[in-house]
Amino acid sequence: MKFNNYKPFSLIESARLQSIREYITECEFAPGESIISIGEESTAYYIIKSGSVMVLQKMIKDEPEQVAVLGEGDGFGEDALINGGRQNETVRAIEETTVWIISKSDFDQILKTTFLEQISSEDIEIDNGRHKILDVRTEDEFYEEHIPGAIHIPLNRLRMTFSEIDRDSEYCVYCSAGVRSAVAAFLLRSQGIRAKNIKGGLSYWTGSIKEVDVNSNELLVHS
Repeated sequence: MKFNNYKPFSLIESARLQSIREYITECEFAPGESIISIGEESTAYYIIKSGSVMVLQKMIKDEPEQVAVLGEGDGFGEDALINGGRQNETVRAIEETTVWIISKSDFDQILKTTFLEQISSEDIEIDNGRHKILDVRTEDEFYEEHIPGAIHIPLNRLRMTFSEIDRDSEYCVYCSAGVRSAVAAFLLRSQGIRAKNIKGGLSYWTGSIKEVDVNSNELLVHS
């Protein structure tokens, strides 16, 4: 894969892109070798130049479960970089894999500022059809309460649904507190899909919410 063929790079202005090109490094990994591991400090963003990797996350069980397979042109490691925490996933090479490595500082100064945009709930326009709402929480969280009319795609499935998302629409993305949704908004924007992260997530939402009545198990709407 050529550097310029990685989709997000085609969306970055040439001067900023040149800055990345000058400092990007390349590294090879053998089959079964971990590129990043759960609990590690986040130091870089990775793009697959060739090969493929499996992504493992801790779900219900203690042992990590495979949630995705990524291939040429896919990036990973953005979650911990955006949210300032440690890695919440292990990414392991399936075959001989070569990755481009972008430093945390270049990620913060160029990729994050290009592909992560915020919006306040007061500025969202649902009634006139300008914005669509996307919920990236888990199925259980969505069932308990959600914004009326929200589309539901859990964050760990988002990469697999890029081809199904309407590129003519503009999405406002939320989770509980705006953390997971920041990652989702970054991923969508880096694919050329218009998306903004709702500041503060559901906890700062000022509109109506559908929630389950624990006594009747019915959905209620309140403002």
